[in-house]
Amino acid sequence: MDVNRHHLRVCFFLALLAFAGGALFSQEEPAADSNAAEQTEQIEQAEQQAEDSGDSTEEDPRPKIRIIDRFIFAFGMSIFILKEDYDFQSAPMPVLPSPFLSLSFPKIGKTFFFRPELSLDIYRTHYRWVAQLECPALPAENENRSATVWGFVLSVKGQGSYTYNRLNLRLSGGISADLRAVTLGEDLNEADMEDAWDGTPSAPAQKDLIKDYVWQDLRWLFGELGLGADFAVSEKCIAGLDVRMFLPFSRNNAAKTIPLGGYRFAVGLRVSFQNTYQ
Repeated sequence: MDVNRHHLRVCFFLALLAFAGGALFSQEEPAADSNAAEQTEQIEQAEQQAEDSGDSTEEDPRPKIRIIDRFIFAFGMSIFILKEDYDFQSAPMPVLPSPFLSLSFPKIGKTFFFRPELSLDIYRTHYRWVAQLECPALPAENENRSATVWGFVLSVKGQGSYTYNRLNLRLSGGISADLRAVTLGEDLNEADMEDAWDGTPSAPAQKDLIKDYVWQDLRWLFGELGLGADFAVSEKCIAGLDVRMFLPFSRNNAAKTIPLGGYRFAVGLRVSFQNTYQ
């Protein structure tokens, strides 16, 4: 009997321990579940905040206009005409191919637009020196050349334009500088062109005389007037005709003996690129 009572006591004690442990475990489990639920809620809140912040940083569907989009870049090819065929000693009015580039700054106005513009024309021709003439530096044919001249015509001007449907009309005016680089004619050497009988200087000496002459008395400075018409090729490209006249600031008496002596003209095609949302 004592043994059975002892066994019963042990079993009762073990059952009591099991019941106590189960109760303790059942109390801890809800706490763990509560912590997990709280963490899940925090994660969901963080995800929602991230979505909200992502929505606020979405790009504006309307086009944004950058400063560079307000400029117009243009290029083209002109026929450059030098009206310097006086005294019948020069080449008969040289007609030269001349590529050009231009950059128009942001427009001013809503209907009749005004833009400052920079442009650069490049041409190449030959010159000779005829000392007995009033205008001794003259454009020359290849066989009579003593110097090769590269002309870089840099222009600063204002351009007004009016757009009607797909047609754009342009009118411009400004100042141009013909920055001429004078080099010795191709395949010429020190003794070429020199004639001791009539005092004709050598080709290198003529080249130096020509260089000095074209840079004296504002012979490098011109006024410029231009007009043109462009048609829309695409949303960002227009193309058309370009006509310009260069008025010399310095004209000698020989140039005045012929109509428009010393003037220059450029006729060509121009292609312009601009942003759609100007």
